[in-house]
Amino acid sequence: IIRKVAIMAKAMKRVSLITLLLTIVSYILFKATELSFLYDITITFGTIAYHFTIRLMIGVIVDLIMHNKRNYRNSNRIGEWNY
Repeated sequence: IIRKVAIMAKAMKRVSLITLLLTIVSYILFKATELSFLYDITITFGTIAYHFTIRLMIGVIVDLIMHNKRNYRNSNRIGEWNY
């Protein structure tokens, strides 16, 4: 299971980086050519980059706050945080 989690984390980081680069490239192309479909592509890549990056950042913040000690077995119960 740990190996699958590590593979997924790498994949999310790669998607974030690739879509961020595609956002920048498509924006530069849009500004150079003024083709309207490049504007749509820029927004699409930017949205994907944003969502993946925010998910990664939230994961890091939760790990920093909880020190990776969340009790997931009782995740449906309120107040089950282990510090």
